[in-house]
Amino acid sequence: MRKVRQSISDNSSGDYLEYLHSLLDDDFIIIDDVGSSGHTEWREEVLMEAIDFRYENMMPTMFTSNLSKQDFYEVYGQRIASRLFATENTIVSLDGMEDFRQFGK
Repeated sequence: MRKVRQSISDNSSGDYLEYLHSLLDDDFIIIDDVGSSGHTEWREEVLMEAIDFRYENMMPTMFTSNLSKQDFYEVYGQRIASRLFATENTIVSLDGMEDFRQFGK
């Protein structure tokens, strides 16, 4: 998000989508800690663009988050959550696992 925001500042036209797509066009990417920076309309717009770009191009993407499925629906709504939790996606839930940072394991 930081790089995308910087590209808006650096580009007088303010069109960040071309730059965003250049970040998203690798064979495989990981979008880490979705939702950890709080929710804004701009972050939601960028996340939706990333999801749509990767989905339309049939490119594998890993998303990590501390948000539950229910949290995604509440925070991001049907539009994003339904794409992330689509039946063709593999969901790995680690709910109930100990936080190794807290327990030193």
